[in-house]
Parts: sequence; structure tokens; C-alpha cells
Amino acid sequence: MKFRHFILTSALTVSAWQVAQAAADSSLPQPAQLPDSATLPNILVTGDTQHLPQSFDRWHAST
Repeated sequence: MKFRHFILTSALTVSAWQVAQAAADSSLPQPAQLPDSATLPNILVTGDTQHLPQSFDRWHAST
């Protein structure tokens, strides 16, 4: 049983190493880099507690 575990772990390690090497390959297209002066749009996030169950409001009111 330990030998089977060792073989499986070794195979997974080698596979993970190969995937990591492929991901690090510089021949793959790289995402475009934004210039340092680029500005991103503002995003407004709002919350609405009217649609939450009553027990949720009571549970999180004390935190």
C-alpha cells in the first residue's frame, strides 16, 4: 500500500512539475500590460439587507 502511494505521489509531482514548466514557457502569449499612467473606472458596490432572511440579520447584527 505504501509503495502504491509512493508511485501515485511521484506521478502527480512529475505531472505538476511539467504543467508548471509549460506555464513558465516564454513562447506563450503574455497578457498586455497597462501603462503606469492608466486609470481604471470607479466601481460602486451597494448592499441591500431587505432581501435577507430575518435570522441572518439577527445573527450578524452582533458582529
